[in-house]
Amino acid sequence: MAGCGGGAGSNSAGSSSGSGGAGSGSSGSGGSGNGGSGGGVTTIAPPSTFVSSLNLAPNDIVWDSVHGKLLASMPSTDTVAPNTLIAIDPVTGIAATPIAAGNNPNRLSISSDGKYLWAGIDGDGTVQRFLLPGLTKDTSFLLPKDLQGKTQEAICLRAARVNPHTVGVIAGHANLGNGVYVYDDATPRPIFIPGYIALNGKLTGSIELDWMDWGKDDSTLYSGQDTTIDAPAGINTPSDFFRGVGCEWRGWRIA
Repeated sequence: MAGCGGGAGSNSAGSSSGSGGAGSGSSGSGGSGNGGSGGGVTTIAPPSTFVSSLNLAPNDIVWDSVHGKLLASMPSTDTVAPNTLIAIDPVTGIAATPIAAGNNPNRLSISSDGKYLWAGIDGDGTVQRFLLPGLTKDTSFLLPKDLQGKTQEAICLRAARVNPHTVGVIAGHANLGNGVYVYDDATPRPIFIPGYIALNGKLTGSIELDWMDWGKDDSTLYSGQDTTIDAPAGINTPSDFFRGVGCEWRGWRIA
């Protein structure tokens, strides 16, 4: 930004470069306050728009606004960097060294303070937390198994609006939800929304919620379906077997 200071009539700036409108000689004695009278004009170019392309096909990608990076989860089928997390500088288009994450990392969500990255590790049936910006492994927890005892995936993952240690997760298979849970660090809360309901070993009903998000704070989760086969309004109505979850219109109070 050489030459910008001269126009302010600053004696100290007048001799910094002598190039952009100081116009008063090497002594910088433009004490009259109009040091820019030498006729120099600095033109600032408008910001440019550009597109950078990387040969990556991640499972999920999120924006880390605190550290200015895109974070991508690479599937187990990737031929270059399988089962990793990659930080990408969107300005330079440079991808950092891939970090081992576990078996098939998928859904990603960043904590409210930008200190943690939550990642669903589908192949292990877990949610792993990483420390930002270095992507060092922190705490993790195992997702509940389904009625047949099979490992489930995090098909939806949402860090809480306020508490950086809280995360909401929907467990299930192939984007079909089977229970909504909230964890504080690695500790599950006793209140949750069940998925498939069994009585005496038989399936008696189900609440197939497959997407969710927090309300304005950490007290309420809103949840529904991508498809509305049994939820005409797009939001499932709470029922009396939600094991103590207080009901709100189109939402479930979990705190």
